Amino acid sequence: MRRQLLAAVAGFVLVLVGVALAVLAEWPSSSTVETGLLVAVALLALLLAALKIRAPPDSTADGRRSSTEPFASPPPEEVASEYPLSSVALARILDGAGETARREGTVEDGIDVVRPALRDTLVGALTQGGTAAESVDGLLESGEWTDDPVAASVLSEHVDPPDQSLRARFEAWLFPERVVRRRARRATEAVAVAAEAALPTVPRTDGTPGPSPTVTTSLSGTPARRSTGDFSARRDPMATCRRPIAAGGVHRR
Repeated sequence: MRRQLLAAVAGFVLVLVGVALAVLAEWPSSSTVETGLLVAVALLALLLAALKIRAPPDSTADGRRSSTEPFASPPPEEVASEYPLSSVALARILDGAGETARREGTVEDGIDVVRPALRDTLVGALTQGGTAAESVDGLLESGEWTDDPVAASVLSEHVDPPDQSLRARFEAWLFPERVVRRRARRATEAVAVAAEAALPTVPRTDGTPGPSPTVTTSLSGTPARRSTGDFSARRDPMATCRRPIAAGGVHRR
């Protein structure tokens, strides 16, 4: 924009110089002087109009937003939709743990990558379920939050994993990433079970405490929810089209 402004000013100056030379060449004629002044005023007005049109809008109304800054940062179509408990984030953590175990050559290094995410998830679930923060830390450090010793050892470095056979030790030495992924899956399942047991259940539609009942039925008898929230059996849509069949295979009217 600055270069364009300098070029416009230089062009305007050259035009004024040309007009001045033409006026001086024919100075005795008063009509020539008036014509030159009018031409100069017209050129000045055109220059100002061009600069006004090409000038960027006032940035003060948008909080002094620069011309290169997007209107929304980040744009709505690029807003991240991942959450700490999403399967995509967990899959990335597991992949990173496997790569770390393969690179470092030990299972413990891979478990150290998985432990913070699973530990934070379980702490949040138990805390929301009503367990005190001090009690939650004690449960995790002792491994009493689950009956799976492998999962308990993943979430706390103070819990020793169960003794392994010679074959399992050889696998951990040769393929540490496999062992890390297997232990991480067991820990994830244990965390999901503990979180489901700790978090409050969804209330029933009739207002009584407890989880909502699950009705298992065939497709033809699938219950339909009424406006009151109750369930009623669906009617067979073909029932109204059926007629008793008389002798000879002809429908009765």
